[in-house]
Amino acid sequence: MSIEEWKTKRDQKEILGLKSKIKMKNSLEGFKGIFEQAEERINKFKDRAIKIIQSEKEENRLKESEKILNSLWDTSKQTNICTMGVPGGEDRKRQREYTNK
Repeated sequence: MSIEEWKTKRDQKEILGLKSKIKMKNSLEGFKGIFEQAEERINKFKDRAIKIIQSEKEENRLKESEKILNSLWDTSKQTNICTMGVPGGEDRKRQREYTNK
């Protein structure tokens, strides 16, 4: 084998090596793009999940506040019924004195 043939074979091997490196680089860049897209989609899903959780928490707070408000309203109505419907204490004495006159 002459020096020229040897150099040619060496150059061919080098070219094949470079081609395979270029293919690997292209593949890696492709995977990198796919991973970046997947990461973006995951982040969007995380953001949506956070919004859903926050809205559920807010909904639970509103329901709890509504229960408290209803309870206060019911208590207030019961108190008004007792105060207006049945006189008690000194009011009862005054009513008796007024009706006895």
